[in-house]
Amino acid sequence: MTAFKPAATTALLCSVAFASPVWADVTAEQVWENWKGTMGIYGGGLTIGSETVSGGTVSVSDISIKIEDGRESVEATISSVELTENGDGTVTITMSEENPLTFTSYDTVLPITIRSENLQMVVSGTPEEMNYAMTADRYGLEATPGTYDDVNIRAGAFYMNAVEGTYTTVTGDMQDLDYTMSMGSITMDLEIREPGGSGAVVFKGMIDGLTAVVDATIPADIATMENPDAVFVEGLTMDASYEFGASTYEFNMNVDGDVGQGSASAAGGAMAIAMSKDGFSYTGGAQQPQVSMFGFDIPFPVEIAMEEYSYNLEVPLSKSDTPRDAALAVALRGVTVNDILWSLIDPALVLPRDPATVAIDLSGTAKPLFDFLDPAQQMEAAMSDMPFEPESVTLNSLEISAAGAEVTGNGAFTFDMSDMTTFPGMPRPTGQLNLAINGANGLIDKLIQMGLLPEEQAMGARMMMGMFASPVGDDMLESVIEINDQGHVIANGQRLQ
Repeated sequence: MTAFKPAATTALLCSVAFASPVWADVTAEQVWENWKGTMGIYGGGLTIGSETVSGGTVSVSDISIKIEDGRESVEATISSVELTENGDGTVTITMSEENPLTFTSYDTVLPITIRSENLQMVVSGTPEEMNYAMTADRYGLEATPGTYDDVNIRAGAFYMNAVEGTYTTVTGDMQDLDYTMSMGSITMDLEIREPGGSGAVVFKGMIDGLTAVVDATIPADIATMENPDAVFVEGLTMDASYEFGASTYEFNMNVDGDVGQGSASAAGGAMAIAMSKDGFSYTGGAQQPQVSMFGFDIPFPVEIAMEEYSYNLEVPLSKSDTPRDAALAVALRGVTVNDILWSLIDPALVLPRDPATVAIDLSGTAKPLFDFLDPAQQMEAAMSDMPFEPESVTLNSLEISAAGAEVTGNGAFTFDMSDMTTFPGMPRPTGQLNLAINGANGLIDKLIQMGLLPEEQAMGARMMMGMFASPVGDDMLESVIEINDQGHVIANGQRLQ
């Protein structure tokens, strides 16, 4: 259940805050029962100080929920909530603007305050499907300044500004939760000092504009499940994504005398993650990310920037008799570093300092042989030599360029599970890999000139390229590597195995 702590805390204090405007008929008591049910699915101890119903208004005080796993716990309290019927089938919710939250880790207790400004909420819909709508000028968390064990917290705040959102709950055997939220900006501020010493961590951050969407299906009895590790097998699904605008971060650190400072920024980016018993996917990236650092025992500033980076991972997780899709892609494009870093290896300016790129995009199909999220099968899967049966892999694209040289490629292979002897320990592949290599000899010449590559090693590298590649132009090579259905490995028409 540890993985649900952040989601539980957020949902506990924000779940009443989202909806799409739908003309319907709900009462204050129905909304309150729905809210209690939503809080209850996160487990832990839910306690309520008092509930009063009077003339279409429900007044509640001292709502507390505690989630713990024996070593750590989160306890949040909402001091007061009032739910008032508006006479048009909708209900308005108001709540205390300051509410305490306590995070405990072993013997360390950290008090936090949840603060809101001009929080407005309206609930519509039906008792079975309630829609919450929320706006707030400001909503966030503040750590209480003070000394906790050997750490002095002077500032600790995370705020969402100009918040608008919707939240929908659909009740039944499964609890469906749908969030949509937008924020004008997010601000972060952290300052931690060593009591009586020079140690410190100072961090400030800002994100200009963020939108987030979450769609989750949660078993209604999750709080009482005998084996919470099997929650995905019981039907838990999560699908979440966000997009953000320009962001900036700054930090200063002094940890055990290791002193440094730095900054980071990006023009924008996005992330999406989805998980269920059937599979996992994770994709995202950023535009124009930059990082600069100085210190941390490095006697010169380090600056790294790129035009964009992106990533994509897709993994099937449930047992299947038919092949299922998988994917892996990573791209770092337009990478540059500052001249000081370049001068460490190339003080004479021999190498071109054009932006570098490393990008690979793979996809394929495979049969999962286990239900990987089923606790009953996880040990067997971990001990298996081949938990997946591969069927195919495709290199959609390969691009590596740096220092005046470039390698590009593509290809595809299929696998024969009935032949595990031609290539011992793995199914026999059949297919073709196509490569184009430009500027390799020129780069080798420059590395020799710089003294980084001995002549004899350069000769060996040129001989290998001659064996596996054919010239097609001035310092341009092409290589076609094939594995046929007899298991023969052929490079540019020449059989190697």
